[in-house]
Amino acid sequence: MSVVGLILFSWVSYNAWNANRHPHIASSRYFWWASLRLDTDSTNSRGSKWDFSNDDSGWGHADVWIDPGWVARLLVLSALPVFLISAVAITGLGMIGISQLSSFMSLTPTLIVGWYYFIGWLLDRWSFKRSQPPAPSPDYRS
Repeated sequence: MSVVGLILFSWVSYNAWNANRHPHIASSRYFWWASLRLDTDSTNSRGSKWDFSNDDSGWGHADVWIDPGWVARLLVLSALPVFLISAVAITGLGMIGISQLSSFMSLTPTLIVGWYYFIGWLLDRWSFKRSQPPAPSPDYRS
């Protein structure tokens, strides 16, 4: 089951890599993974603090429309707890200067493997319990 999660994550990451090579997006400091915007320069070492060309104020910032697609939606919905934990961790790591892209690409697949392994374990346990014959109930009258 965890292999399925890695395949889905790899598929979406490959599509994101190709989409981010577009000249309109490639000039940005952000990497778009599906519709998640990841900051590649959390320390802002490439520009000044007041560089309005790459922020969300609308000053020279070109709007980017990313359609995540059905595979990305399936992955995010099936591993929603992973993406919530990743969002908290990546935001925290970004605050101390670690690139959100590198922390996302290293942390999220690891959590996805653990999550899908856990879901597979729960499904195996549930199907094993359903396949067992019911235990006879003890007779308390004797």
